Amino acid sequence: MEYTTEELVINDSFINYCLGRNADDVHFWEEMMLTRPEMVPRMQEAAEIVLGLHVMLRNEVKDGDGFESLFREKKTPLYRRLLPYAAVLITVAALAWFFRHMAGDQNSGNSNSLAGGYAVSADSAALYITRLGERKFFVLPDSTRIYLGAGSRLQLCEGFAVTNREVHLSGEALFDVPADPSRPFIVHSKGYDVNVLGTLFNVKAYPEEAYSETSLLRGKVEIALPGKKHRLPLAPNQKMIISKAGSVHLQHGDTAERISLQPLSYSAKDSAVIETVWAMGRLEIVNESFGDIRRKLERWYNVKIDIKDKAVENYTFTATFTHENIGEILKILQHSYYFNYQIAGNTIIISR
Repeated sequence: MEYTTEELVINDSFINYCLGRNADDVHFWEEMMLTRPEMVPRMQEAAEIVLGLHVMLRNEVKDGDGFESLFREKKTPLYRRLLPYAAVLITVAALAWFFRHMAGDQNSGNSNSLAGGYAVSADSAALYITRLGERKFFVLPDSTRIYLGAGSRLQLCEGFAVTNREVHLSGEALFDVPADPSRPFIVHSKGYDVNVLGTLFNVKAYPEEAYSETSLLRGKVEIALPGKKHRLPLAPNQKMIISKAGSVHLQHGDTAERISLQPLSYSAKDSAVIETVWAMGRLEIVNESFGDIRRKLERWYNVKIDIKDKAVENYTFTATFTHENIGEILKILQHSYYFNYQIAGNTIIISR
């Protein structure tokens, strides 16, 4: 059936989906986004209207009201309060379509996906590795769909999908995990674990980075820190950043790695969730120093970048790249700050 924006706004099932009121309705409209991607822009527009009307019809918002909690700050303009949820809605839809598309490519033998597949039993564990400059999609034996970022390593624990659903990650991966309450999905990374029941989330844990982060788009995850009795919950539209340097005191006097809970960030250009756009082949840079950008570029393009001047290393940039090669990117960055660069094979030398 073809729905107009106006029809969606007055559709009871779609309203329930927008407000998270009914699991069957949520499932129906998520399937709609998967099978009818051309409907997604209209659904996003209609969702903004539904949520806006919902806010205006309420005299007050109480804690614990689910989606309504997005609108507690009355002084913020309405469109500002709607944007984070709309951004996540459209991103979840796009990623759901992307995962299904990639799974189809894998089944048909497309070269963009990992070939062959792995037979996993209690006596063996599969290892997935991406080189610098490549990203890979694959489906685990429990039907979990994963997109593995550049320069990453994912190790399945022995007995995966038989006695457990545990993996070890070094690098970055986007996970779409089916629910299985009897066997929670656990991602082990250096310094913390992510406990999952069924959800769409991103983990970034490169060993050379100063911090790790877990970003949640759908479902629920809990962060388990070494030696801590209580897990830290993460809600949709949130990310948890864990610094590898220094420590802070939490409640009850516990000491842990430095932790920051933040909302997901989104692009001013098209409201895409920045934490996951890498999976769509997009390199997003938001007010980042050249020193930090360097690591991204090295992984993205399989190059080695040597910045000879500390002042240049502190230059900050904001930009979006999709199909540009490394030379084109450097030329574009020069429009903000002038610097010199030389490319010799896979090595790039940058100076003032």
